[in-house]
Amino acid sequence: MNVAMKSRSQITPARYAEFIRKLELADVALVSATADNISFPEPPTKAEVSVKLENKFENVEGGFIAFASYDIVVKALGTDRQMAKFAVVFALRYRSQMPMSQDVFTVFKQLNLQVNSWPYLREFIHSTSHRMNLPPLVLPTVKVGLLPPKPRGLVKKAPEKAGGANGGEGHMNPTEVEQK
Repeated sequence: MNVAMKSRSQITPARYAEFIRKLELADVALVSATADNISFPEPPTKAEVSVKLENKFENVEGGFIAFASYDIVVKALGTDRQMAKFAVVFALRYRSQMPMSQDVFTVFKQLNLQVNSWPYLREFIHSTSHRMNLPPLVLPTVKVGLLPPKPRGLVKKAPEKAGGANGGEGHMNPTEVEQK
């Protein structure tokens, strides 16, 4: 077991799998959004994007609501010059026979929540940046399987070999999503 995991709550893969089997995404809502076009009226032609993600949940009757809060900074490629900033919060309502716990959410936010909320963020950033006269901003897809996510609460039954389709190189997401 990882020394860092000893101080955290833990869940077995079997318990997590049982939770996921009884889970359905019922609704997605844009809770809040801000977009600042810092570079107007002269946006550069190429950009790089950084994303920070914070998550929380709230149990409700029949399931729970997970909140995915994204902070996105767009910079001119190869510079520190900011072009735009976005702050977006999505609420994803899940039907679940089991209440969400902090143990389960520690794993859920890394695996399922980002995969479920990311397409909505991609669409929002693409359409909003276009309206802001910025270069087309197409966020990449989330690729959870490239590297096993760092276990934050998931107890492994047996050691696993690192790597995946790309031989263990890369990130969970090439846009460098930083989770809190």
